[in-house]
Amino acid sequence: MELREMYEPSLMRGRDFKINDKITIHMPSVGDIIDYGEQKYFQLVYLFCSTSSDYKAQLDSVGVDWQKVSDFEMFRQLFIGNKNQDMSILLGDMDTSGFMMAKDNISGEIVLHNRFTDTRIDHVVYETISQYLCAANGIEKHSEFAADEPTRIAMIEEARDNMEYQKTKHYEPHLAELVLSMACSSGFKADYFKAMDYPMSVFMNHVRKIQQIKSYDNTMHGVYAGTVELGKIPKAQLDWTSKVD
Repeated sequence: MELREMYEPSLMRGRDFKINDKITIHMPSVGDIIDYGEQKYFQLVYLFCSTSSDYKAQLDSVGVDWQKVSDFEMFRQLFIGNKNQDMSILLGDMDTSGFMMAKDNISGEIVLHNRFTDTRIDHVVYETISQYLCAANGIEKHSEFAADEPTRIAMIEEARDNMEYQKTKHYEPHLAELVLSMACSSGFKADYFKAMDYPMSVFMNHVRKIQQIKSYDNTMHGVYAGTVELGKIPKAQLDWTSKVD
């Protein structure tokens, strides 16, 4: 069974996802996220959804090539550095402060282990959490690899410039505005306040579906107007009932 098949029912119903007897991922509502703090929430989500490619500049500053660091290795470092922060909006009452890196005596893998609660996060658990949170929050992971050394250096410089630019930007919340936009959309059946009660995964599914339907409508308007050739349109684009990624 693929990971997606394991968590798909929880995503579709907006329910908490039980990974094992020790770890359950909580599904917050849109309103919960806004109350918690949108920026703080997505920083926490990206703790699980980031890749080593996202930290190419930071890794290079300590002499490490991001291409030689796995996403799980990157996650372990990030998690240990943030283990004392409040993660209850995603992990419920799970104690994260007691996690340490430890070597699995059987597989030899370095994992995260809390000896006080006997909770462990290995690469399989991490990948499950990561994929689930990406799907629930409409996040796409990206991994980049350089074809040669000059390209690698250029990619690091670009990442460093972007990192410096981000420091000058003030975070602008967008979730409440997205709720308002959806509430004003003719295809969405909830008002602003009811939409706030939607589980995040269900709300994001609605966002993607509305976008798909609007794209279909615009395409068909072009077909009827004679400005778009029907034969050149991908078949999937003509089916607004198809599954959205």
